[in-house]
Amino acid sequence: MLISRIMRTNVDEKRLEHHIYASQLVSDINPEGIRDTQKLEVREENETKVGEMRTADLLYLIEASQRLHLSAILDKLDAGVIAVDAEGRICFENEAYSRIVGVSERKTIGRNLHVVEPDAILLKVLETGEPIYRNRQLIHSVGKFVAMRIYPIVKMERSREHILSFRTSVSLTS
Repeated sequence: MLISRIMRTNVDEKRLEHHIYASQLVSDINPEGIRDTQKLEVREENETKVGEMRTADLLYLIEASQRLHLSAILDKLDAGVIAVDAEGRICFENEAYSRIVGVSERKTIGRNLHVVEPDAILLKVLETGEPIYRNRQLIHSVGKFVAMRIYPIVKMERSREHILSFRTSVSLTS
């Protein structure tokens, strides 16, 4: 996931002391190199400020990207894919998902699905751990109908199961 796709762009011109580059992949950023600040400036290679990113969000996404080894592949699929952690926080969405629902990643990534889409069926899967398949489902926040398959992804750790994320395949329906 490129920083340029998730940075906040509606920011003032005030320069910040610490920065990252818009062309960097989240998964390539060393969390030890992140300064203890609230926000980081996002720059183009020519050092022009193009946005900002909250440090806490970046550190969260770095950690989440380490769990999502297939993010580069998922980003190239035509089907929309979104992943949330056990608390419902959106840690991944591919370009197709953003295109299908018509909402930029910078408006949703790192946010809690309970806030972004409180009636999301994905939250029911998060609660029950059971997959859900729907041929026609309204996404209330954007007013679009989609077909979806939602699967829990479970990781075994120290003989305990816990839900790490979910994947939702989404395609437009008429």
